[in-house]
Amino acid sequence: MKIPNFWYKKKSILSNTLLPISVLYNFFSLILQSTKKEVKIKIPTICVGNLTIGGSGKTPVVIALNKI
Repeated sequence: MKIPNFWYKKKSILSNTLLPISVLYNFFSLILQSTKKEVKIKIPTICVGNLTIGGSGKTPVVIALNKI
């Protein structure tokens, strides 16, 4: 896999503007991760899909799994 060239380009005004927001997002996500507790459930769980919105076929797969 090749590393994208834009990773090494000069920083733009937009990237400098968004940097503080990304730092805050990272800070709050670390706090959230550290305060969440793991929950154990007693039934098997199947995760279908990813963070994809629409068109990847998750619903038909869930319907097919439900019929089994």
